[in-house]
Amino acid sequence: MVQMKRLLFNGIPVPKCIDKLAQARIKIWFLSGDKMETTINIGFVCSLLRQGMKQIIITLDSPEIIAAEKGGDKAVISKVSTESVKNQILAEKAQLTASTTDPLALIINGKSLAYALHDDIKSTFLELAVGCASVICCRSSPKQKTLVTRLVKEGTGKTTLAIGDGANDVGMIQEVDIGIRISGVEGMQAVMLSDIAIA
Repeated sequence: MVQMKRLLFNGIPVPKCIDKLAQARIKIWFLSGDKMETTINIGFVCSLLRQGMKQIIITLDSPEIIAAEKGGDKAVISKVSTESVKNQILAEKAQLTASTTDPLALIINGKSLAYALHDDIKSTFLELAVGCASVICCRSSPKQKTLVTRLVKEGTGKTTLAIGDGANDVGMIQEVDIGIRISGVEGMQAVMLSDIAIA
């Protein structure tokens, strides 16, 4: 796990910075290519996730999905997976309206995100996500990062900003209103195609 003292943004500890952004009612979505366990750990270190925050986790690990995958029929897998993600999103959205004022965190992996971004469910997915204090997408592909940022930008009508450091963030950076790139060891593609650069 990353040590807290090393997480600084312009000399300010990242958790404190994120807390200030949250106080300003700025919604933060963490789109990562890392596996779920790693991404959740980073979420806690950065205070995107906090103790006592209810986590809504959307995955495709039910017995029905596993059985369909063993069968190998792509059409069946797609149908079962679509229904599973849709049902999870609808169930959590129903709970959202009846829940307490406790902050919520939505965590979804790339496999599930592929179905959550289908036309018939993406608006409901967005409603659920916007109702959460934090949104974390794990194992996201570059295309999924682009589609998620487009969904947020078009679906909410709000000003969107993205920060990335690598070639896998280029689509996301170009999709938003303000694209910020961090120049470092990940190459220069994101640097060349963004609005603002920071070291």
